[in-house]
Amino acid sequence: ESRLVYAPTVDVGAVGETEDAAQEALRWLWVELCHDFPYAGLGYPEASAADPDGVLRYLRARECPSAWGVVAAILSMLARPAIAGDVPAVLFDASTPGSGKGLQIDMVATAVLGRSVGKLTWPSHGGPQAEHTIEQSLGGEARMGSPVVVWDEIVGPFGGPSINRVLTSGGRTRFRLLGQTQVIDLPWTAVMLGAGNNIGWRDNTHRRVLVSRLEPPTDAPEKWEGSRRHPDLIPWVSAHRGEILRAALTVLRAWVVAGRPDMGIRPWGGGFEAWTMVARAIRWAGGGDVLGCRVTAGEAVSEEQSQVMAIMVSMERIQPVDGLAAGRLIDALFTPERLRGKGVFGEPLEPDDHEDARDAIGAATRTRPGQRPDPAALGRLFRTWRRRVVGGRVLDVVGTSHGSQRWAVRNVGSGSGSGGNNGR
Repeated sequence: ESRLVYAPTVDVGAVGETEDAAQEALRWLWVELCHDFPYAGLGYPEASAADPDGVLRYLRARECPSAWGVVAAILSMLARPAIAGDVPAVLFDASTPGSGKGLQIDMVATAVLGRSVGKLTWPSHGGPQAEHTIEQSLGGEARMGSPVVVWDEIVGPFGGPSINRVLTSGGRTRFRLLGQTQVIDLPWTAVMLGAGNNIGWRDNTHRRVLVSRLEPPTDAPEKWEGSRRHPDLIPWVSAHRGEILRAALTVLRAWVVAGRPDMGIRPWGGGFEAWTMVARAIRWAGGGDVLGCRVTAGEAVSEEQSQVMAIMVSMERIQPVDGLAAGRLIDALFTPERLRGKGVFGEPLEPDDHEDARDAIGAATRTRPGQRPDPAALGRLFRTWRRRVVGGRVLDVVGTSHGSQRWAVRNVGSGSGSGGNNGR
């Protein structure tokens, strides 16, 4: 009747249904799996005879949203068949390499699936080719019916149209087959995980993710010599998988039996309303507010947005009344002297007011140092950001010249659209 087959590979045992059972289960789950990680606002555990069971650290963790990413990922994977909607991605971010991001992902996969999973490498390049690579990778995972999709070594901004589409697919989405023009419609029920250092954002992807961040108070976290609760964590998780699953299922089941209390947590809109059950269950069982891991608008200033801001600042200084074509802007900023890095007589060039803009254009157009950026690539960036307010400025087309669009930057001010001259 449920259209599900229960074929356990491990003995889970009796799942609890009371609030006391849920509180005990969540505390045990967090202490055994998450105790040693240096979450933002929590740091490493201190060696203390006063907290042998990790209860005091657990109580502190309730005030640190990042400390609940692992639990949220495990509960999301277990509850996925009961969630009539979308599930946000859970990303494990860190301030420095070696902090334990990948270890957390392996722990989640081992606990739920009994094995580690293959990881997709986030493309280091950008542009249409990168987006094509991402779409093909996601399409392959959908065809295999993967329960979890993992992006490893995320560098540069994370996200884009394909990522956004599957995260808010409503359960199905369309993919183009590799090497073919055929488009197929497939179910999408995977939970997406990812790991990277200081992850940035593309498009509006930040609105679809939870970010659990590690901030070790050292530049060499792999050398941290504090006592570990489980020195060989993954083998321990594998050996105690039944207990882990029972604890996680107890949190979910007891919350349902209790009448699904909302704990004052408003539904996460945009398709994630049903998933909010995970955040509510964790909070009800005595845990922290994992929705505190959502990326705020202020934190989501993407790499691309920063590049556009730098370019517009320079354009304001040099643009004529009738605007600049992308090629003319490149001519003005990337003179032969600037491309060589030397003046007419070989003298070193002094920095000017456009260094940030040159760096931004070079990065946005994927141009190698010493080469002239492609005007067409810069034009595509401009069209993507046309009329979007960035740092109180907007970029817009003001005319055409010889088949090329001319662009200009204008300051919209704080009162744009609210009356007065700016509002007319």
